[in-house]
Amino acid sequence: SFLSSASPKGVTVNDSQIANIMSKFKSPENFKQMPVGVSMYSNDINNLITTKTTAMGTKDGGDIHGLFALYGVMTRFNSLFRGLVQEVINDFRATRTPVFHPNMSCVAVHVRRDDRALPGVDMMEWCSNHTIVDGNGRKTHTGMWIDNKNKLSFGQWADMGCGAQLPYGAATLEHFLNASRVLMPHNRNVFMMTDDPKWLRAEVRKYHSKHKHQADAMHIFFPPIRPNHRGDSYNASIDLWSSITLARQCQAVVGHLGSAAFNFIYRNLCFYHDNQFLKCPPRFSIGGP
Repeated sequence: SFLSSASPKGVTVNDSQIANIMSKFKSPENFKQMPVGVSMYSNDINNLITTKTTAMGTKDGGDIHGLFALYGVMTRFNSLFRGLVQEVINDFRATRTPVFHPNMSCVAVHVRRDDRALPGVDMMEWCSNHTIVDGNGRKTHTGMWIDNKNKLSFGQWADMGCGAQLPYGAATLEHFLNASRVLMPHNRNVFMMTDDPKWLRAEVRKYHSKHKHQADAMHIFFPPIRPNHRGDSYNASIDLWSSITLARQCQAVVGHLGSAAFNFIYRNLCFYHDNQFLKCPPRFSIGGP
């Protein structure tokens, strides 16, 4: 059947489970109306596949979000692609010390940063200086863009995460690690995904230097990201799906709810994680709800 063919390797789904799962999906149309925000500790899949009217559609192609949510979660890739993904996973498990065991408990962490941070700029201060409150009590943009020639647009301001409690570029590795401890206080393993590997490697080196003699120091695992991951869509897809597959073994997830990438990963984990179908993991958004 369709769903059993989409199941992760090693997981079997019988006909009654398939019927139960498919009944909860109701209609593919519902995927086009999924809200960005899902209750932080919700295990109710109906929050993922909702009939509420909060639409994802925007004039710049918002329907793609709905298609991503539907086909990204429920499509089984061809054997060549699955094999390439598995090669990345096998290499990752074989070459990391300590080893990222398949039965290891963990928190999955996604860091959205690359083009959401201005080099050498204190993003908390920058956002504070470029934020005002409008007549309706909502935060909005003000001032000039970084070229000092053009007025700052709302899109540029929002892209930096200035409307959130913590802008993307202001988040440190410690923010994410502390959030993971909130969700799983006794866990020491984090699997980190990011679009800014240079920043992450530097942060991990600093963390290990500072905490190397502490018994409760975190084990930080992160897969390699190709230097041209934005320009090489095929290999970027392999990296993305190998990371999502690895993250599925984790019991909780941390990220920034303003990030479409984090929401995409979260929805995939809601479909399947920790040997469970259609159960969303506890999550923590460092940018606020």
